[in-house]
Order: sequence, then structure tokens, then C-alpha cells
Amino acid sequence: MSQESPSQQAARLLAQELLRSDALEVLQALAQAVARLQDEAVRQGVLQALEQVEMPGGVEQVWSAWQTTRSPHLEAILLEWGQPAAYPLELRLSSALKLGQTDWIEQAGPQVVESLLLAAGDPDPQIAGRAQAALQSLTDQAAQEEVCRWVIERDDPHARQAALQAGFAPRDPQRRALFYLLTEQWPRYEALDFDASLLKAVYQAADSALRGKIADLARRSGWRGYVEAFAGSRSARQLQALSQMEWEVILTVLSRHARWDEAWRLAQAAPPLWSARLLQSLQDAGWSPPQVAESQAFAKMARLGVACLEQGLPLERLPGPLRLLQGHTRPVMALAFDPLGEQLASGGADRSLRLWQPDQEQAQHVLNGHTGPIVSLVFSPDGALLASGGADRSLRLWQPADGAPVQILGGHAGEVSALAFSPDGALLASGDPAAVRLWQAWDGYLLHALPAPKWGAVSLAFSPDGAYLASAHADNDLNLWSVPDGEHLAVLKERVACWAFAGDRLVTGSSYGQARLWQVPTAAALQKLDGRVDGELLVVSPDGRWLAASDRQVIRLWELPSGEPLATLEAHSQRLTGLKASPDGRLLASASQDGCLRLWQVPEGVLLGALEGQMQEARCLVFNLQASLLAFADQRNLHLWPLENLGRLFRAPAGRLGVEALALQALQSPDLAQRERAWLEFTLELHRWRGRFDIEVGAAPLRIEIGDFDIELDG
Repeated sequence: MSQESPSQQAARLLAQELLRSDALEVLQALAQAVARLQDEAVRQGVLQALEQVEMPGGVEQVWSAWQTTRSPHLEAILLEWGQPAAYPLELRLSSALKLGQTDWIEQAGPQVVESLLLAAGDPDPQIAGRAQAALQSLTDQAAQEEVCRWVIERDDPHARQAALQAGFAPRDPQRRALFYLLTEQWPRYEALDFDASLLKAVYQAADSALRGKIADLARRSGWRGYVEAFAGSRSARQLQALSQMEWEVILTVLSRHARWDEAWRLAQAAPPLWSARLLQSLQDAGWSPPQVAESQAFAKMARLGVACLEQGLPLERLPGPLRLLQGHTRPVMALAFDPLGEQLASGGADRSLRLWQPDQEQAQHVLNGHTGPIVSLVFSPDGALLASGGADRSLRLWQPADGAPVQILGGHAGEVSALAFSPDGALLASGDPAAVRLWQAWDGYLLHALPAPKWGAVSLAFSPDGAYLASAHADNDLNLWSVPDGEHLAVLKERVACWAFAGDRLVTGSSYGQARLWQVPTAAALQKLDGRVDGELLVVSPDGRWLAASDRQVIRLWELPSGEPLATLEAHSQRLTGLKASPDGRLLASASQDGCLRLWQVPEGVLLGALEGQMQEARCLVFNLQASLLAFADQRNLHLWPLENLGRLFRAPAGRLGVEALALQALQSPDLAQRERAWLEFTLELHRWRGRFDIEVGAAPLRIEIGDFDIELDG
């Protein structure tokens, strides 16, 4: 061994002295420091001290530090020790994979599968390769079933590869049929489910996500049995009840079998979006009605419809003129719409809480009681309670129907800056500088005061299933708790600047330019998303299908759960200050220091409208349930931005619209884009034709047969 330099010796002696305490947090800090130390002599001194560690749990701490830093210096020590971590399971598994000690994994049960799948995507090629091999070597039947479940429910590529290579398949016949279908093992599927009876049962019980997955596969692969599996028995479907997936099947079936007369009858009654597609298929086939009058009408409608399709799908909202709500005497600090979107609550620095009816310019109720600024507001899911948090250390509950006070929940150590109701409305979480408090909402009973590490909670949210509570803190820690027991589950190994739940995952943005997906409740890192973020703003659509995050004046969009980039929006000329998704997931509002407020259709990233030069800075953006109103604050003023829902014009069956006046009014707007103008003109033409020829269309057969279901043409 070469002689120690003075710096190396001093570092070694200091590290050894610190380690004498047998404190695991000291060991963790020293191991983490190895990757950051710039002085090689000092690093070698610390490493020498670490090599001699024998304290219980020491191996786990060093493995954990390596997992985070991937330091080659720590890796050398761990390989020399040759001892994997004993706990937790994720660390035990990754360390065993790194060391090549994988014999025990083959007999492991289903609990190991998720960790193996995560390890299969590890950046270390040894860990990733051994994890994939271990997945294929699983002998436990329940573990094999779990791999198949990840294929069916998550479409996990590592699970798919392992299942196909090893020949795994679910034991249950229905699940096995679905598995063979989704993995496109056609001979095995057809041998098992030759009459599609198994898949019919699966399809009837499936949720919309699984049905959509089956439909996408059918369209991509041309699977002939889809229509047979579409409906378990012959049934009639009303036009307004047909989903996008069902319309795609209808178009495919009618075109494949050249059922042009039926396609024409359906085109006259269908919603404009689908009427245009049907007319395009008829035009492409060179078909035309034999009667002269119908042929002329068909030619005009087909020309208009195809022109619409060439310009792209129509926008779904048409912004109207801004409306002003006045009453607050100091800046508005918080806004919230009730769950039905019929009542708006605002809290201000003037200590007043105001309840508004969106169609009235004056507040319906002015609620007084707070002795400091109101900084947080939230309605219960059923709308029966309104909670307000203030800088006066109080949490107050109100009855929004009449503005009556219900209860004051005290004991807070400072400003109540964060509030959240659980999805079922049974629990209310509040954050202050000392703790996250968990209350029974119906009686105000304090269940737990969860200690806030170092600094108070600045944001709170329950997971969509209500099983977990996440709390973000001023020191950038993000903690996960189970509810209602209040057990602390994990803290993310990340400096979290902004975050949101996305189904059963967490999405975070950091101030050093990364967005990540995390597993809940283990807080294991799943994926780093491509594209820089500034850590200021992040929102996930309510249906969990897309993510938007700020990068100074730019908005970046990703698809979820895949994490694939969707679009980059050059949104503003200065840094973004607000982002909000609409409840239907089709709109995104953005505000900026440049004083502009912009409205986008997502995930396409199309700009719908903009407010420029009419305000100082828009804050507290919030949509109502129907996404027909966007409310925001500009200092002490409240603004409502009406958003006319054009989508219902284009998605409702012809003859049932009753909205000719609305379409004509929209056509008068000077801000209407050419694409929307074309769709509105086509919609009006379709509506007028349907009204003029109701007798002829009504005389046609009342049903069109599509496989195992019928379409009723009753308008």
C-alpha cells in the first residue's frame, strides 16, 4: 500500500471517529459524500474508513448510497465485501443482481416481480441483464401469473419479453385468452378461443382502458374476431351512446364489406366528426346515391366534410369575452370551484371569504371570521363542506349552501398553507410549519399530527384511490404516508420542486432540470423523462393521460404512463407563473410574468385563445367541472373567462343538436380559425339536410347491423 498523504490520513481518521458513533445516518452521509468529493486524497481516506465498517445495517447503507450515486469507488468496496443488502426487497434484489447471487430469486413469489421489472430497466447492464434472465427463470406459478398481469394491465416491455421467452401464460382461461391476444400469439389464441366466447366475457367486464387497448390492437393487426367480441349478445346502440372505439369498428365493418347504402344513411344521422369520416369513405369508394337530389346533397356534404378532415379535428372550446367579479379589497390568494362547477369560492388578503354564482357579478355570500389572509381553499368531493386555511393559524369549515360556519379546527403552529380532501371526503389533510394534520372531515376529530421534516408542508394531495397522502415541504422533501393510519412510508430520494399524482404513480419536477416517474408507495424511481424542466410548475390531467411542466417560458407535454414526449409549446415571452388542467383533460391554461393568459387544447398543443395586456399577472387558475369557465385572479379582481363548448356541436347526432343558433353565433366571431369555421359550416349543412329530409331518412330501416350489435337511426 502506498504511503498516505497528510490529507488522506486526516480524512480517514476523521471518518473513523465519526463512525464510532455507530449511527447509520452518519455512515449514509459519508457514503454519499464519496461521490461528491473532489479531492482524491480525501476521498481515499473516507473510503479506507468505510472499508472497515462492521456496524449492523452498514451494508444496506452503503448499497443504498451506491444505488443513488452509482459511485465506482463504492462499487469496488461492495464487490469486495460480496454481501448483498438484506432489506428492503428492492435493495436486496438489486444488490444480489449486481453480485450475481440470483439463485434464490428463481423460487421467489409474486412479490419479487415488480422489483425485478424495475431492475430490468436499470442503467447498469449487469443488473438489467440478470434481472431479465431472472424473470424468465421464475418457477413459482404465482410469480409467473404476476409477470403476465404486468403484460395485460401495464403493457410492460420487460414483462412481455420475459413471458414470451419463457412461455408464461395465465391459468384462468379468460385471462389466458386475453394474454394470447395482447401478445399477438394468434395460433394459441385461436386454438383456445375459436368462437371468441372467452374474450366476450372479458370484454363485457373490462374497463374503458382495457377495451381501448383491445380495440387498438384489433385496428393495428386486423384481427377479424373483434366485432364478434364487441358485444356479448345482440343489442341496439343509440348514436349518442357510441364511443370512439365503437365508431372506429363501424367504419371498418361498413367499408370492408362495401355496405355503402347503410354508410350513407348513417352519415346523415351521425355526429359531424363521424359523418365526415363516413362521407370520405363513400367518396373514396366512388359511390353516390342514385337519386339526383340526394346525389347533389351528397356531393356538397362530402366536399365540406372531406375539407374539414384535411384541415384537422376541430377545436373544442371557443373563448368568449372576459367577465369581471369585484368585491375583494386586497389581493385574492386562493380560488376553488365546487365539485359541480356551480359555485366559486375566493379567499383574499382582506381576510374575507366570498362565494359567487358564476352568472352573477356580486358575491352571493361574504364569510368573515379569519383574522389573517386566507391562503388555501378546498371543497369536499360532495360539495357539502368548504375548508379555508389562513395565516391566522386557523382551519375553518363552512357550509357553502348558505355560508354558515361549521367548525374551527385549531392547534396549528402557523399559516395553514395546504389543504386536501380524500377522494371519498372522509378525511381532510392540512399543512402548517410544524406538521401535516389528518382530520375526520365529518366531525373535525384530529386523527394524526404527522411531523413535517425540517419545514412545513407547502402542498398536499391524496392518491386517486385514497390510500396514500403525499406532502411536499419547503426543504424540497416529498413524503408519502398511508391513510388513515398515518404511517410514514417513504421520502423520495430527489429534491422535489413540483409534483402530482398520476394514477398509481408520482410525477416530480426538480429545480435542476429533471422530471421523473416514481412508484407508489415505495418511492422507487421508475423513469426519467426526456426534456428539461425548471421545477416551477407541473400538472397531470385528471385522467392521468398527459403531463405538462414548465421550462421557463416553454411548456413541455408528455404522454402518461409511457413518458413519451408529446409536444413543446413556445408559450410565453417570460417565465411561466401558472398552469392548470381542465377536469375533462382537454384544456390547459398557462399564465406568465409577461401578463398573458393562454388557453391550449391538449394533448395536441393547439392554441385556442389568449388574453394579452388586460391584467398584471393571472394567478390561482381554476376551471369549473364542465370546463365552460376559467376563473383566475388579477390582484384584487376576479375574472371569469367563458369557454363555449363547441365539442358538443361536433359530437352530437345530427337532428338532435338544437344548436343552430349557437353555431351561427360562433360563425360571427372574428377570432374564429378557418378550421373551426369549416367544421361549423359542415355541421350546419348536415343539420339542415337532416331536418329537411327527416321523412326520407325515417323511412329507411331503423337499424344497421354491425356484428353483434345494431345501430338505431332514430336521430
